[in-house]
Amino acid sequence: MINILVVFGGVGLCFYSLTFLACIIMIVLISIRIRVLKSNVSMLLIYNTYLTLFLFATIMLLMYAYNEHGNLNPSIWLGGRWCQIRTYFVHVCLCALYYSFILQAIFRLFRIVFYQYKILQSFSVCILGIIIQWIFAFCRLC
Repeated sequence: MINILVVFGGVGLCFYSLTFLACIIMIVLISIRIRVLKSNVSMLLIYNTYLTLFLFATIMLLMYAYNEHGNLNPSIWLGGRWCQIRTYFVHVCLCALYYSFILQAIFRLFRIVFYQYKILQSFSVCILGIIIQWIFAFCRLC
C-alpha cells in the first residue's frame, strides 16, 4: 500500500515543477521584451516578481525532492543545518514575493496619484526599490 505522504509529496512535486516551468517561460519572454524597452518600469517589476517566484519554486522543488527521498527511505535522516538554510531561503523568497507586490502597488500609486513627480516613476528608483526589497527580505528574517 502506498503511503499517503508519498502521494502528497508527489503531487507537490508536480505542482512546483509546473510552477518552475511557467516561471522559466515567463522570465524568458519578459527578458526578450525588457531588453527592447529599458524604460518600461512596470515590466521590470513584473520580472522581479517572476524571478522571486522562480527562486521560491526552485527551493520548494528541492525541499519536496528531499521530502520524497525521506518518505521512501525512512531510515535516512535529512535534517540538520542545510535543512535550516533551505527553510530560511523559502521564507526569504516568500517575504521578497510579498515585497514585490508592494513595490508594484507603490509604483501604481506613484503613477496615478503622484503623476507630477516623474522621478518617482524612473527606472533608477525602481532598481533602488528592488535592491531595498531584497535587503529587507534577507535582513528581516535574521
